[in-house]
Amino acid sequence: MDRTYAVPLDIAHLADVASVSEAHFIRTFKATFGETPHRYLQRRRVERAMFLLRETERSITDICMDVGFNSLGTFSRTFSDDFNLFAPQTASTSTTRVGWALGTGLEYAITRNWSVKGEYLYTDLGGASNAGLIGTTAFSGPMTGHATLVRQTARLGVNYHF
Repeated sequence: MDRTYAVPLDIAHLADVASVSEAHFIRTFKATFGETPHRYLQRRRVERAMFLLRETERSITDICMDVGFNSLGTFSRTFSDDFNLFAPQTASTSTTRVGWALGTGLEYAITRNWSVKGEYLYTDLGGASNAGLIGTTAFSGPMTGHATLVRQTARLGVNYHF
């Protein structure tokens, strides 16, 4: 899924490869990664889109379609849910953004094969200012504003070591 994020999600195929039912695959995936396969894929698509918005001069519509979203509305909603800002605010033609991340993790062995783990990651990419509309979007009119690109991620999981 990480390499083929632009391809539509095929749970039936993934479950077949893992030799489990679709429902079992989804439950196991969520227990392992802390989110459903669909949500995981959406997050990966948004992360890739954010990179492309920062590093290229391509339009938001082109990036939206290239990372696998079929609708600019779904892309904008998912993007704003993940980063608390609209996609146009992150587009840049000449700005390099430097940020930092801090993370920690712990894994505790319960038995020889079972362990429990916890992870935390804090990411701060600084602030983003925007005056005017950048790219082609579903929004109309000028947009101005300032947003802070901060994300906190916490994950808990149970591992079985074969």
